[in-house]
Amino acid sequence: MFYLKELFLIARDHKLLSVVNVMLLALTVSVTQHRAEIKNFFAVDSKSSATPYFNALIAADSNPDYIIRKMSNLPGVAKVVFKDDKKLAKELRGFVSEVGSEAADLATNFKSFKINLNKGLQPKSAQLIKEYFSRLVGGKDVTFSQVKQPKGWEIQKSPLYSMFSKWADVYIGVIIGLGWLFTLWILSHSIQAQSYVIEKFQRKDKTALRMYALLSLAPIVFSLIATFWFEGKANFATLAPVAGIVAFGCLFFIGKKKPQRFI
Repeated sequence: MFYLKELFLIARDHKLLSVVNVMLLALTVSVTQHRAEIKNFFAVDSKSSATPYFNALIAADSNPDYIIRKMSNLPGVAKVVFKDDKKLAKELRGFVSEVGSEAADLATNFKSFKINLNKGLQPKSAQLIKEYFSRLVGGKDVTFSQVKQPKGWEIQKSPLYSMFSKWADVYIGVIIGLGWLFTLWILSHSIQAQSYVIEKFQRKDKTALRMYALLSLAPIVFSLIATFWFEGKANFATLAPVAGIVAFGCLFFIGKKKPQRFI
């Protein structure tokens, strides 16, 4: 408790820096726990997986399950998504300003579908799919949007991005880890100054290292608990890089010296 109290005194004098330091180490741990997800998010293949689509608006008395089943079996259709009333009302409110507060009421009178098409589908085939959809709902009034292409990711063509996407988890972890080391280096001067005073007038030894152990252990434990709480598991095998930078951080606190406060 003694070292924890002293650490809190330092954190009180440097609130923002202390918070940033703790958050960066917790983020570093989080990155090691979600390496696969980060790589998949930045992967070039995942960015090109979106397909062209169009929206269809029909009367509310139509059977959405029947439409989804029939349209899903149609060649050229990748996926059919039914939009519920809340989502439709939100879209109407966003795209049709005249609707205003009547968007929710209007949404109950219609049903909306998003039809995802296969990549490379010809415009003529897309038109045939629209005509089939119209016949499927019994020739009732139906409104189609234009076939929309997914947003292009020109950055994919860059060799630099390709290299980044391949090692995205490593690059992000290194950047965050270096940011943590930088904030730790700044804080270390205050910790060293405090430990010098403590060791000079009290029978204490390795005070700076003990305070550093608490400073680094807390965010690691917090991040692991959060990961386990939300995902039901925590991968301790991926913590080797974190252990490495924490061990490197010990260099800021080794040796007895009378440091000058930088902040």
